[in-house]
Amino acid sequence: METKKQELITIIKYLCSEGVVLFACIKNNSISLFFIGSLELIIIFALFNLAFKRFKRVIVIILNSLSLFLFNMQMVVLAFANTTITIMMLTSINSVQDLEGKKIVYITGILMALISSVIPIVEIHKFCRETNYIIMALVIMLFLCFHNGFKYSSFFGYYSLINQKIQSLIVQNEIKNGDNKENYFYKEDIKDFYRATYTKRNSDMPEKPNVILIFTEGLSQSIIDDDKDIMPTIRFMENNSICFDGYYNHTFATYRGLSGQLFSGYQLSDLDINSLTSMQDIFADVGYKTLFINTEPHNGDFTLYLNKLGFDEIISDDSNLNGVIDTVSDKDAYELLINTALEYNKQDTPFFLTIYTFGTHTSFDTKDEAFGDGTSALLNRFYNVDFQFSNFMEKFRNSSLYDNTVIVFTSDHATFQDDSFNDAFPDYKREHTEVDEIPFFIYYHNVASGHIDVDGRNSLDLAPTIFDFLDISSSNSFLGCSLFSTSQENNCEYFFTDSSTKLSTKGKSIKELTDDELTEFDALLKDYYMIKSR
Repeated sequence: METKKQELITIIKYLCSEGVVLFACIKNNSISLFFIGSLELIIIFALFNLAFKRFKRVIVIILNSLSLFLFNMQMVVLAFANTTITIMMLTSINSVQDLEGKKIVYITGILMALISSVIPIVEIHKFCRETNYIIMALVIMLFLCFHNGFKYSSFFGYYSLINQKIQSLIVQNEIKNGDNKENYFYKEDIKDFYRATYTKRNSDMPEKPNVILIFTEGLSQSIIDDDKDIMPTIRFMENNSICFDGYYNHTFATYRGLSGQLFSGYQLSDLDINSLTSMQDIFADVGYKTLFINTEPHNGDFTLYLNKLGFDEIISDDSNLNGVIDTVSDKDAYELLINTALEYNKQDTPFFLTIYTFGTHTSFDTKDEAFGDGTSALLNRFYNVDFQFSNFMEKFRNSSLYDNTVIVFTSDHATFQDDSFNDAFPDYKREHTEVDEIPFFIYYHNVASGHIDVDGRNSLDLAPTIFDFLDISSSNSFLGCSLFSTSQENNCEYFFTDSSTKLSTKGKSIKELTDDELTEFDALLKDYYMIKSR
């Protein structure tokens, strides 16, 4: 009787894990996930049931608990993030506070995975013979090897994670021990495509206008375009600016996205220092004051990161942290932006003022403006940032900045496709959780507006495009090219990487790189990482 009770507990333990699989399946709306997850769970059951005849009971129980915990964690991550655990997630663990908005949900999921994993198991004696266990496991494993379901495989997810780490260590070692190569990314100037194709500037635009560059946290173009009219002001501004359509993020997440665009390059890791030429360097060389507004002053890593980017001044307001997790709210950030711009506009020196607004970060809601009935935190935060941007633009138009300042609006990267994104936009089909079309427009009130389709080119092109528009040329090592060019300059303009994932966005279609493209890209990245770290 006691044995049957223990066997029942063992079966319930596996059924709990099957429940986690079902939850992930429902959240992802994928029968493939349920099928693959269930097959892998059967493999775990079969192998450990067989292991009781070969190993000590305590060893089997410990290893089984560890295996089920790892399996359940992959399913929990799949449920909330639409992907298995990635290197990017592990390297971003120091920014885990940025997910605090859904901490109760995440912690509950982790605790359920842990509790259901540690329940002791026993051998199910009458399930089937040993030979049947072996056959069952081998057949299922063979099926998994040929089934196109790796996206939902916890086994393959960990294999991929380990492989990504190994490859990263290999690259780091090659960079450390590599030859001191000549910088063949060096360019003597920034080519002028805008003047050759468009009316360069109106007579009332200053020779050196102020430039305000706005990075909005995690904003995909699809949110702006959505029929629910979540971001009407930004949509209006796109239609009244030089707006680039079919424009994608070249990397993920924030640390890589900001530095990657300011330097027109890639990062091997979040906090890498780039010794090559940046936007702020070029602006400083031609007589601009360069400034960055820090909306996360209590985030030590982010503040240190900003201090190493090479701006003349990092500005913040520690006394006005009304945003989530002690950040400057988007409302206060735009107020700080307009006040800072007005203050520096009083000086004779033109300025390059950059800001990264944090309030649209995944997992959080906003205390300010709500969208509709306010039930969707995701819609609230994007509606709110649009509302605050609208207030900023109204003050901008009525200020001394209007005639001598260019506004550039974009994002650090695409919106991460987590469960909240899928709930808010169930009909929008994403090809990848980290890659999507993002906004990029340049506004000056007397420059002709228009949409330019760039056919999948990416945010490496931000810096050279801005300088082309401003008619500023300088030596540089930018990997990107001006979007005003009508022809492809290099493949980097279409290549995405977060240091492990590598994809192409050419033709506005997200796809794997060909073998030749991957070989070319890997070689370029190694050389670039080596040169930029000198």
